[in-house]
Amino acid sequence: MPSNDIELGNIEHKDGYFEAHLERYLDHDDETVWSMLTDPSRFVDWLAPGQIELRLGGAAKLNFVDSGIVIDSEVTAYEPLRL
Repeated sequence: MPSNDIELGNIEHKDGYFEAHLERYLDHDDETVWSMLTDPSRFVDWLAPGQIELRLGGAAKLNFVDSGIVIDSEVTAYEPLRL
């Protein structure tokens, strides 16, 4: 477990886009966490409705319906059950 003073993420503005890097330690097995991050039917349980193409370069989209914000992004790294 990380200490309370560890940096948990950052957001950078690059070439007209924002790039976010987040790190979290979860008390769940790899399969459960992977499913929550990659199964669109489970996104709404923890974040917002969305879609993802599970491949390098695949499209990823989150739709925050209440606010009208839609985030379109791209899968830039992909390693099943890990990244």
